[in-house]
Amino acid sequence: MVLRLLGKAASIALWIEAWLLALIVMSILAPMVVGVRPYEVLSGSMGEAMPVGSMVWVDGRAGFEDVELEL
Repeated sequence: MVLRLLGKAASIALWIEAWLLALIVMSILAPMVVGVRPYEVLSGSMGEAMPVGSMVWVDGRAGFEDVELEL
């Protein structure tokens, strides 16, 4: 009885892990399909607007006139 309950709990945990992994993968891959790419700020050249280690998403379809900087 206890082993059967542990087996069910392990099965449920495995499904939860699979769904979480799928969600993480899709949240990264889905934007890339439409031309949006993630980048990490590696140096202090962006000043205080984007500190080192920040994650930025760049839309490759946007033109220079479409870019806005919010401080």
